[in-house]
Amino acid sequence: MNKLKSFVLALIIIIALIFCINIYCQSYIKSNISSSFRLYNDIKNESTFIQKNEANSKNLLMLYGSSELGTTNIPSNPMKYFPKKGDDFNVSPIGKGYMQDLAHVIKFAANPALKGKKVAFIVSMQWFLYKDGVPTDDFQMNFSEVQFYEAMKNPLISEDIKNQICKRVYSLVSNNTFYSDVSVYAKLYNSNNFIQKLEFAMLKPYFDIRCSLLEFSNTIKSYRLIQKYKINTNLNTHKLSEIDEKKSFADAEKLGSTLANNNSFYMLNSYYDSFIKNNLSKIKNVNKNVKLTDSKEYEDLETLLKVCKAQGIKPLFILMPVNAKYYDFNGINRSTRTAYFNKTKNLISSYGFDVAEFQNHEYEKYLMEDGMHLGWKGWLYVDKEIDEYYHK
Repeated sequence: MNKLKSFVLALIIIIALIFCINIYCQSYIKSNISSSFRLYNDIKNESTFIQKNEANSKNLLMLYGSSELGTTNIPSNPMKYFPKKGDDFNVSPIGKGYMQDLAHVIKFAANPALKGKKVAFIVSMQWFLYKDGVPTDDFQMNFSEVQFYEAMKNPLISEDIKNQICKRVYSLVSNNTFYSDVSVYAKLYNSNNFIQKLEFAMLKPYFDIRCSLLEFSNTIKSYRLIQKYKINTNLNTHKLSEIDEKKSFADAEKLGSTLANNNSFYMLNSYYDSFIKNNLSKIKNVNKNVKLTDSKEYEDLETLLKVCKAQGIKPLFILMPVNAKYYDFNGINRSTRTAYFNKTKNLISSYGFDVAEFQNHEYEKYLMEDGMHLGWKGWLYVDKEIDEYYHK
């Protein structure tokens, strides 16, 4: 009996300690949330607590996307370009390389604080290269178990949408024993079988506890991240430079001409030398049979649109341009690209959301820094759209 009492007392102390640590870390993160605004970071990507607090921050626009967000070496990248005098808002990147629509579906659904908020979302043409949508390995690389559980608890998301999410997640993680808990959850949640429904109900406390432990672990990681990068981001408009569009484009032209001058694609010299120069024969027309309008990625994009609608999120969808000369060379010609842009625009517009696209600039020098990532001029066009949408 004494051993049992000691065990119960120890358990109570541990739970109380965890509770206190969690409260302290969350309070610290809230107080210093501005330190996360410019971070392009894995922990930030997985931390719904950081993202919820960013969504509630003033003078901030959250920008979702993939690897293009990491081009912070480019002065016109929004994380470096803003704030400006008269445009005293920051832009926060959410995303990383190989992250596509489905990963962001989960992020959006896991963050009810986005309700009624403006966000910007960059859609990449490369996501639609594969008929089956996001490759399994790419999805697993970016999958957040804690965000999945949090998304499934969001009362703003309908059962139909949650079933769609579970179906897609199960199809992409069921082959990996590391995600065995998620596979069981997704399979049982999506089942109409009475026995499996009963099994899910019995396992629900386990999943709730697992979610809580993952949230606590993520809060600790988030606290350490904010503590490491704690900075003063108070906006002082007297010290901010004004937007000078003409000068910005002139500077971009000059910088691009210095860094991208050894190839006919006007892409970064170092990228061309490392990945393109010695592989031209392999790259030529390699994608000539690709049909961009026939991909399961459209289903994931539509699920994202449904989540935005359900939560009252106000997104600006930015259809990222491409390096047209390069894609002409590798086989995805202008007509194929136009078909993709038209289908994507029409789908997004059918849900009543704003779309920005830049296909009329796709042959412009220094638009992109390589074949697919926004470059010196490309980001400036995006900056302008972001600025106008933020103040709309």
